[in-house]
Amino acid sequence: MAILVNNTAHLIIVDGKMFIPRKPVENVDIEKMSAKYPEVGALIKSGQLLVKTPKEAKQIADEYEAMEVDELKAYAKAHDIKLGRAKSKEAILEAIHKAEAKKWSEKGE
Repeated sequence: MAILVNNTAHLIIVDGKMFIPRKPVENVDIEKMSAKYPEVGALIKSGQLLVKTPKEAKQIADEYEAMEVDELKAYAKAHDIKLGRAKSKEAILEAIHKAEAKKWSEKGE
C-alpha cells in the first residue's frame, strides 16, 4: 500500500478513488490499480500522481493548506470556480474541492 498525491490542478478519479489536488490518499494498492487501469502507471511516470512517504505527503498537503486567501481566490478565478459567499480560508478551500469534484464527476472522469 502507498500514499498517492495528485500533483495537478484538477481532480483525478480512478476506481472510485478521488485524488484531489495536493491532498494525499492513503492505502492505495498501486500494483492492483495499475493492472486494472494502466493509465495510473502513466500518471505516476509523468509526475501527475506522486508516490510519497507519510512525511512527504503531509508536507505537500500542508503547503497547499498554507496558501493565503488571496492565492486561493486567484486559483479559483483561474479555474472558473465560483466561491459564492465563501470568505474564510476554510470555506474557500471547501468550495474549491467541491467544485473540482463536481466538475470532474460530471465529465465522467
